[in-house]
Amino acid sequence: MVKTLLSVLGFATIVSACESTTEAPQEDAISATDTVTADPDTVAPDGVGPSSDTVETPADTTTLTDTAAPMDILAPADTTAPVDTIEPTDTTTAPSDTTPPSDAIVSPVDCSTICQARTGDGGFCLDDGYFGVAACTQYCQQDSALWDATARDAFADCAATDPLCFQTIHQCMMSAIYADEIESDTPIAMTIRVHGGDFSAHNGAWVFAEFQQGFFGPLALDTAVVADGSFDLNVDFNEVPHYNAVYYLRAYANVDGQLGCGVSTDLGFGGDVAPRFGTTPLLFERTLKVDEPVASSQMQEICDAF
Repeated sequence: MVKTLLSVLGFATIVSACESTTEAPQEDAISATDTVTADPDTVAPDGVGPSSDTVETPADTTTLTDTAAPMDILAPADTTAPVDTIEPTDTTTAPSDTTPPSDAIVSPVDCSTICQARTGDGGFCLDDGYFGVAACTQYCQQDSALWDATARDAFADCAATDPLCFQTIHQCMMSAIYADEIESDTPIAMTIRVHGGDFSAHNGAWVFAEFQQGFFGPLALDTAVVADGSFDLNVDFNEVPHYNAVYYLRAYANVDGQLGCGVSTDLGFGGDVAPRFGTTPLLFERTLKVDEPVASSQMQEICDAF
């Protein structure tokens, strides 16, 4: 009986010891588990845990991809200036625009060829007292350097088709060049310029001038003073081109120093101021010479105009 009791107690002790030995690892395992879960808890307060640093650092460095400077500064691709500024190709048309036509009447040979054709059956209208070969050639050689294509065509047509008995070459060309402006009463810019030369003996003298177109009364008055032997009269205005084609000049130089125009003591000048076609504004020009005053019989008319 005693042996049986001892055996039971011994077995209980062994069982108790076994339970203690099997439970100890569980406590160790639990503590191991606790230490694993404790790592993030203990790292979090410091704020410098390896996982957060390693995650944030790549996130921060990804800004290199956002601020991809090499892609933003591809200026050469955007500012393709050479393609926009192909000026040499655009301006190559300028020479063709400014090149005179091949039939330009700018040389004596061309003028002579056209004017020689005026020796037809025109009778006295083709004499040099009107607009014969010599007068035609002289006018062409004198003015053709200023003519544009329109003026050249007008001259060639007038010289070839009009005997110019009842109108002058200026009237014929004016009607041809400014046909639209004359028909529609459209004004154009004009300038009258009269130059006086060889007046050295009359330095300081006043010159008075009046310009008139046809029978429409005085267009303008102008004055000048002789200096260094010359003077210039200039009048700028806008007017409808007129069939008369020329402006008539009345002028006198007050060389006697007296007030007013002296019929027998001052120098008078008169005559047409002709257009120089091809100019802009349309220029009417004439040169006066001191030794070419009007006759005394015309001086009274000039003085009466002032």
